[in-house]
Amino acid sequence: MVESNQVELIGDLRARWQRWTAMVRLVASRQEQRFAVDPDEYHELHAGLLRLCRVSASRADATAQPMYAELEEIISPWVNFDALVWADREIISKLLARCEMVQQVLDGRPARRTIGNPRKLAWLAVVAVVAGAVILMWATGFVSPPRLGAPTWIRRVIRVANSSGPNRQLLIFGAIAMLIAITFVWRSVRWT
Repeated sequence: MVESNQVELIGDLRARWQRWTAMVRLVASRQEQRFAVDPDEYHELHAGLLRLCRVSASRADATAQPMYAELEEIISPWVNFDALVWADREIISKLLARCEMVQQVLDGRPARRTIGNPRKLAWLAVVAVVAGAVILMWATGFVSPPRLGAPTWIRRVIRVANSSGPNRQLLIFGAIAMLIAITFVWRSVRWT
């Protein structure tokens, strides 16, 4: 049974973590409001979170201690708000993803995997769709494939597709387009 003091600590940690995650989200959004954050308020919040992580870790059982150590590891480098504001966009995106995942765990929800930069993923999806469209146009004969010395296996696939009916062509080139799209999306997803 968890004692009431530990429950209060966890509740306070959850509330402060939610405030800190909101500040990270504000910085990640690149809105002008991020410059209105009081540095003293941020410092108090940061110091309080570090203190809560250490106290919670000292009172927690051995299975929960690594979680509190990880929380401390996440927030300890961000000593002042300027460090957040002027950090690289990708670093802040990853930090926000970690903070939101921790928030889910603190709220008692299972942590989800999140993708990295959504803008990059959107561009890769557009490239995959265009590549798929070009391949499908080759399959339907709307555009002829380039003769730029493609590898042997590509020439074989094109030869087989050209010697078969239109349904098989769509199937072959559709499968290739899907594989290309899956590869682009898979490589762009960052598991945190």
